[in-house]
Amino acid sequence: MRRLLILFMAIGCSFAAMASSADDIIAQQHPRLILHEGDMAAVRDMVAKDEAAARLHQFIARRTNKYLAEPVQTRVMEGRRLLTISRRVFERVVFCAYMYLYTGDAKYASRAEAEMLAASSFADWNPSHFLDVAEMTAALAIGYDWLYDALPARSRRTIADAVIRKGLLGAESDKQMWFYRSGNNWNQVCNGGLAMGALAVGELCPDLAAAIVGKALETNPKALRSYAPDGIYPEGYGYWAYGTWYEVLLIEALRSACGDSSDLEKSAGFVASAEFMNYMVAPSGSCFNFSDSAKALAVGNPLLYWFAAETGDMSLAWAERQRISSMKPLRIESARMLPCSSLRVAICRRLGLWTENVGTAGERCRCSYIAAVGRSLTTHILPPKEARRAIRTPTWMRVRSYMSGEVCAGQSIWARRIIMRSKNGASNSLQRVRTATDGRYSV
Repeated sequence: MRRLLILFMAIGCSFAAMASSADDIIAQQHPRLILHEGDMAAVRDMVAKDEAAARLHQFIARRTNKYLAEPVQTRVMEGRRLLTISRRVFERVVFCAYMYLYTGDAKYASRAEAEMLAASSFADWNPSHFLDVAEMTAALAIGYDWLYDALPARSRRTIADAVIRKGLLGAESDKQMWFYRSGNNWNQVCNGGLAMGALAVGELCPDLAAAIVGKALETNPKALRSYAPDGIYPEGYGYWAYGTWYEVLLIEALRSACGDSSDLEKSAGFVASAEFMNYMVAPSGSCFNFSDSAKALAVGNPLLYWFAAETGDMSLAWAERQRISSMKPLRIESARMLPCSSLRVAICRRLGLWTENVGTAGERCRCSYIAAVGRSLTTHILPPKEARRAIRTPTWMRVRSYMSGEVCAGQSIWARRIIMRSKNGASNSLQRVRTATDGRYSV
């Protein structure tokens, strides 16, 4: 029976349910994380028919083939962090697992196995900086699950044991578990990584797995409050992708393994945040860098496909598709998550949301920028909470521009660009935004 049952970690938890049998939490088959029956066939079909999907797949394939010739990662700290190594392991394992499922070529499974065994041999995954543990746990959980039938039994035991001892049991330390009380991306990444680990190996430690999932469901809503009420994310453009990616992975893992996400995706403002991200890219291609976001050109963010599939509104991903198709070279935010993105792109097609003719979506696309007639927002001028309040005041207005010609050629709109404070002081400039005759914008 595929249903979500919650086992309390401690007396006084806010949930009003308790699992009588932790074995009932998860489906018994593998793979059960994120992947659904028919997904890989849909990916192959999408890659064959759609330019943007083909570009994403080629990006994965090129990197994965490069990794085949590289040595496995070793436990090299950067200051107090192991995070770079955890992310490299994540990308290598998930990319190789994806390519194995896509091609059936055993060389990819063998390379992922070697990476996971190397990470399993680390003394620990650096629990003093728990993001490192969370990302490593997620990496091995997905690799273990997606490659379950391709891995030798001995390797499965070694990898599962590492997920339990170095990942899940690390959550027993009260000193490192402050993220459970946090409302920022730490909550999402750590809860997401731990929950995926629990769901991947749950039959081997059913009570511990139930406790980890229950704790995630109890505490994750604290982070989701950051999106309320209308999707404006207080940590800015860059951190939206990091925290939201792990939120989506948590939701999808719960759905695929348990059949129930506990309605996390229905939290106020969460789905609306995809529209916010569209507005955060200016016509110049730069992102608005308020709060904890660097001044930079926008990069590909295929996570928006998930929101498009979730809502049935392909306009949320229209601009993203254009960016992926035209960007040279292709730059991807949180590239290690790309195989999961490819699944969502394919699901858009399978649900009939994506067609060769995207004109309708283009006409409804929020082409996207925020016109500011008030003060600039930067990390140094306003802290995130104040920035979030300021961006919602009447001094800020969202200008919706449509590709259907409603904005006439030559019409000018004044917009204040938000530029990070430099050592020489804050730099803000008013620029005239004009529409070209083809309806595109230039700065």
